[in-house]
Amino acid sequence: MDTLFFYSYAFNEANHADTKNYPDGASVTIMLTEQPNQVTDAPWEGLNLITDTKDEITYGVLRVKLANGKPLLSRSKEFAKLNAKPPKQGAPVKGYWMDKSAPIIDRKTGLETGMFKVRPVKK
Repeated sequence: MDTLFFYSYAFNEANHADTKNYPDGASVTIMLTEQPNQVTDAPWEGLNLITDTKDEITYGVLRVKLANGKPLLSRSKEFAKLNAKPPKQGAPVKGYWMDKSAPIIDRKTGLETGMFKVRPVKK
């Protein structure tokens, strides 16, 4: 599949807040999904509730760097520009695929997270 869907930008909040050790912020990744989240009205006993499909979605992580090879950092002018008008959650992102043979491993536990690396489609 060469179309994924934007979910969010992500970075380590603790590292972002630690201006002493991370003066330029934390590395930013782009979170993508195989399908957009579907939200459905689910009224219950007079309450306006919703259900969604977040727990059914496979998430992918796109690690990016700037063209000069440096990481995209959470306090950088480049990220500020991206984050000023981020894509809407669920917006199609063409030209990428989720590599199910490359699971993301939790550094603390050594276990698979259920997320996978996202790679650009080779032209």
